Amino acid sequence: MLVQVQSTALNNPFLFKKLGREGFFFFILPLEFMNESTQKSTHLMEKGKMKGTFTLTRLNGIWQYYTYDENGKRRKYSTGLNKKSAAYAYCLLLAQQGALIPSRKEKLTFREFAEPFWIWGKCPIVTDKILRGYKFSQTLCRNNRHSMGKNILPTFGDYLLTDITPDMVNRWLLSMIKVRIIKDKKYPPLANSTANKMLRMLREMLDVAVQQGLLSTNPANSVHKLADNYKRRGCFTLDEARLILNDREAWRSPLAWLGSYTAAMTGMREGEIRALKSGDIKGDHILVRHSFDVTVGVKSTKADKPRHVPIPPALRSALLFYAPKRGFIFSLDGGEHPVNPDHLLDNLYFRMKDLGIDYKRKRLCFHSWRHFFNTRLIASGIQGEVTRAIVGHESEDMTELYLHLTASDMEVVAKVQEELGKVVG
Repeated sequence: MLVQVQSTALNNPFLFKKLGREGFFFFILPLEFMNESTQKSTHLMEKGKMKGTFTLTRLNGIWQYYTYDENGKRRKYSTGLNKKSAAYAYCLLLAQQGALIPSRKEKLTFREFAEPFWIWGKCPIVTDKILRGYKFSQTLCRNNRHSMGKNILPTFGDYLLTDITPDMVNRWLLSMIKVRIIKDKKYPPLANSTANKMLRMLREMLDVAVQQGLLSTNPANSVHKLADNYKRRGCFTLDEARLILNDREAWRSPLAWLGSYTAAMTGMREGEIRALKSGDIKGDHILVRHSFDVTVGVKSTKADKPRHVPIPPALRSALLFYAPKRGFIFSLDGGEHPVNPDHLLDNLYFRMKDLGIDYKRKRLCFHSWRHFFNTRLIASGIQGEVTRAIVGHESEDMTELYLHLTASDMEVVAKVQEELGKVVG
């Protein structure tokens, strides 16, 4: 049964019908008060897609309304009101304005907005940086995607983009350095430095929302970062290096020993070592031009420039001894694939544990060999520019030094390696 009522909000007659005990109300708006969008909804009604311009139902004390979009898909939205009369007037006003389906700006959740972020070839932040001449690796892009899914989406994913406030961002930042439980899942506390990285990531993403006109201001901009409590990785002492490397037979994997020996004598990164092939071993040096990533595969070095690293004869002989006829030197399947990075790290941990070295307290890992070699170069009085060129560090003052080391520079580094070889060879 249809009943005509007078709308005090619009001062126009409307028809509605109540069905059952569930509180559903079906409204029909006169054609002269409909805009094009609402008329389309009414056309869907006539096709059986819906029985009126909208329907109302109460959920947890708040009135919700159902309507159909331009594709005939049923959608539900909240009025935010707990009184029927106010909810009726609100929906009738939306119907006359053709606004029963909120604009994209108003209804976009953070999860929907974040969908393309940190996907290579789709992320607007990465694309913009590359177009402006900055470097951004696929590995960093993939890691950011993982971090966003783990630390940002669980908190903000289901919120409307426009509902995110500075207070919400601030509380989220502070919560990350404590044990968190989100949707029955327990998250361990993050270091302050890691939480600050998450804040920077969220800020960058919301900057894009401002640029796209989805937000008027960035709610993360007024949130202050945490004090940085970053703990640097440890560095091996000469005595520790000698204990770890001098007895190759004590290692569970000779290849893992060679990996640590190579890192200790060259300062190469783990990915650069895994990417080595016999063709990279020159007469008295290694041409470091590639790195290996589990997902991407062979790629350029972190600095995106090749470099020449001197090697002592003992290391050259060891590398060529383990090198297959073709393919990767550090491989367990004849050179077809590089060894997994966990193989190098786990065997190093096993060796340190056997020796009673507290690697957890000292924060020692495979990357610590890089710090070890860098420290030995500096302690031997080698200039910082030469050190950076050898280990592949970049600085604001450094340009093309990777390719312009003098013969005397290489000789000085070789002498340091010779001395190291007497200790850890």
